[in-house]
Amino acid sequence: MLKDLAREIKKAGGRAFLVGGIVRDRLLARESHDIDIEVFNLEEENLAEILQGFGDFVKVGKTFGVYRLNDKDIDVALPRKEIKKGLGHRDFTIISDPYMTYKKACQRRDFTVNALLEDVLSGEILDFYGGLADLRSGILRHVDDEKFVEDPLRVLRAARFCAQLAFKIAPSTFKLCQDMDISMLSKERIYEESRRALDSLNPYAYFDNLKEMGHLEFYKGLAVDDRLKAYLDAALSKKDKAFNYLNLLIALLAKCSADPKVFLDNLLISKKQITEVLNLVWAYDFYADKPNDDKASIFAAFDQSKNPHDLIILSTIINPSRGSILSYYYPAYQDFLQKPFIKGEDLEKMGINDKRIYGELLKKGRYLMIDKNRAEVLKELKILWEKAKKCY
Repeated sequence: MLKDLAREIKKAGGRAFLVGGIVRDRLLARESHDIDIEVFNLEEENLAEILQGFGDFVKVGKTFGVYRLNDKDIDVALPRKEIKKGLGHRDFTIISDPYMTYKKACQRRDFTVNALLEDVLSGEILDFYGGLADLRSGILRHVDDEKFVEDPLRVLRAARFCAQLAFKIAPSTFKLCQDMDISMLSKERIYEESRRALDSLNPYAYFDNLKEMGHLEFYKGLAVDDRLKAYLDAALSKKDKAFNYLNLLIALLAKCSADPKVFLDNLLISKKQITEVLNLVWAYDFYADKPNDDKASIFAAFDQSKNPHDLIILSTIINPSRGSILSYYYPAYQDFLQKPFIKGEDLEKMGINDKRIYGELLKKGRYLMIDKNRAEVLKELKILWEKAKKCY
């Protein structure tokens, strides 16, 4: 399909190149999902007309020519220049220019390894900034001093590419990153870079580079040290076993922070995700100092986590002996969940009609059911109610 599109572009007098990460990843024999094409020497209206023959597409941005083929995950764009107009990551005026030179078009790219052009039809690689040499050396080097510092997100991208590609940042690029102000970045962008780094083979490298750059301000209270590295390395071997691998990693980060809730509130954009991660962290903390054979506490920790499977993995990484105990009791917990629990209507049948104490009695009854039958539990709850009445 790409070559068919490129042939139509060529017939109209243009030239189509693969650009950015897709070229880099192809040369590194890495899987890539984002396909970006840049089209030179073709007016925007002619490009739009050609794209109509290749399915539904939408125009991204009102003032510059980027088109997204909806069912192909392909972005097709004209060369463009970006003019800085503010301090934020998105504070640019973007102007498309189909007749821009190849070298000039590549100058706006962040790193040399992302500034390569690959002719869709011939496979020819155009390299104006030494990207091929940096690929071979595993070096992440910025393209242009002035353009690079205009976008503060590039600091996080540098750290993230190190995690994903196992590259080292060139000293000159590292120095620029250290001196850049990233305070204007949004939580959404920070979280997205964090998420992509955590999904890499070496997520610790992301945080370690940010620490060395002096840019951990968004990761409140996070201790980037040997403990964090050990946790993240151990988690990688359990990636295929985790129910929610991302939440598991974030829980490990939270455990390496001064205050997990403050850390998560500052990092995440989803209240649901914050709750899910905190459930794991709090469940681990709840059971951490309980006796090894305290089944009520173990089952309560499983309940608190909402995700017993990942709680076991989290515990195994942080404290292997605790993880083993949770694994041992997990089958019993699954059987426990099949029992008919005490409900509010059961309390009412026993004459317990003060709903102020319902929650406490139902919780107590739930864990009494671990080792006792239903009749025994109801009898104990009745006794507890008789004692509690005197306090109301």
